Amino acid sequence: MWVLAFVFFGLDPIALYRVIFSSHLSIDFPYWPFVVWHPWDIITFTGLPIVAIVALAGWKRATPLTAAFCVTLFLLSVLHVARGETGRVWLFFTPVAVAAAAIVIARRRQAEQAIVVVLLAAQLVVMAGVMRVLNDYGITPAMMPPATLPADATAVDTRFGASGQIALLGYKIPELRPGAYQTMTLYWQRMSPEPIGVAYKVFIHVADDESDQARLTSSDTAPVDWLYPTTCWQPNQIVEDIHPLEIPRDAKAGQYPVFVGLYDPHGKARPPTFASPPTKQMYGSLLLPQPATVTDRVK
Repeated sequence: MWVLAFVFFGLDPIALYRVIFSSHLSIDFPYWPFVVWHPWDIITFTGLPIVAIVALAGWKRATPLTAAFCVTLFLLSVLHVARGETGRVWLFFTPVAVAAAAIVIARRRQAEQAIVVVLLAAQLVVMAGVMRVLNDYGITPAMMPPATLPADATAVDTRFGASGQIALLGYKIPELRPGAYQTMTLYWQRMSPEPIGVAYKVFIHVADDESDQARLTSSDTAPVDWLYPTTCWQPNQIVEDIHPLEIPRDAKAGQYPVFVGLYDPHGKARPPTFASPPTKQMYGSLLLPQPATVTDRVK
């Protein structure tokens, strides 16, 4: 393919390689952390049981493949060639270890082979659980910035859950403008010493009236833009939760009641809600004391 590209299009593969590789090597990555990170990356990518089999028994049963895997991994890590971009390399590199491990376990009893499969499945479940939090949600409790209820927020006395596990301490909602894309900020706090067992979603309804049958706009997302589920909240931690509100261009000026609530995204059930006046508990949600004000100024 490279020869055809050179003959028909004049693309010099050597020059292309030099340009790509020089830009790759100019990426500033620390040396020593990646000497350790690269081996750990491919070991977990390939599977801890597979690599353990290769390291412990591969040298005797599958020497060429084991040497290819271990020596190449060592050189890539120590020479600092791969830098931080290894995902595509591991896709081609992993089958070498899998083939070496297959040669070894093919001669073992079925019970031992089954143990390897069970261990791989256990690693997959653990990694899937970890990656769901780190990748899908993206923020661990330690990374979540601390928050306080600001002075310009409207304070409310509310609880969610049978034992009041979650409190909505207050909120901020700006003056809404037709055609604008604005945000409403909620301030939550975990009140229970026990972890919250449900990853609740948050809904906000800016309704036409208190029947909550028709709405000017609404928001329905997991807390902190899907990054910090309620199951990760820490005791007494205040969570600043910003939600987008898209205001229609034909929105009429006036005041609109605002409902806020939580629900289980799986069963759709809303937890019990409790509120002290002037906040009201309605329809398994809270009717906030301060309505949203829509001006007649179009964005």
